[in-house]
Amino acid sequence: MTNDLIRKAFLLFEEDHQFESLDDVIKSKGWLKTFRDPILIESLAQLAIDENSKKVRRYIRGNEKSFDFIAQTIIQSTLEIDKVLAISVLREKLDQMKKDISQSS
Repeated sequence: MTNDLIRKAFLLFEEDHQFESLDDVIKSKGWLKTFRDPILIESLAQLAIDENSKKVRRYIRGNEKSFDFIAQTIIQSTLEIDKVLAISVLREKLDQMKKDISQSS
């Protein structure tokens, strides 16, 4: 979870005595589901690919440094998501694109 979500959970836990733990706060707000929402993460990975077509082509041709540039789209996102998971999904999508292109050649 992001520091911001942890901070929010802690403040709610401190202010609202209906919660027995930070886990209760997180579960009641549904933050973990949003944090790891596969549709949202998949969409963000696709957006990173769509917005960086030149870098995607370079990555597919073997330029590993281009991946870092593409991943910045995810890292700079203000969405409260698991960015490590999103970057992993991005790499899977790019590697599949690379594989598809090499098989069609």
